Amino acid sequence: MHTISVQIQDNYLQKFMNYVNNHSESITITKDKNLEYDPYFYERKKELEQVIEECENGTMEMLEI
Repeated sequence: MHTISVQIQDNYLQKFMNYVNNHSESITITKDKNLEYDPYFYERKKELEQVIEECENGTMEMLEI
């Protein structure tokens, strides 16, 4: 199974929902609260985890002022 995020134009939403309803045995729709508050939540989370990892293992480049 794969999870994807889909953006749908307002004027196409009903056609899309009809398609989903006709293929409901293969498609599940769930709302993700994180994405409701921040559409880039998972991208930001991944970047933050990378920064934390680099800080902890000492590979982050430090700037001198």
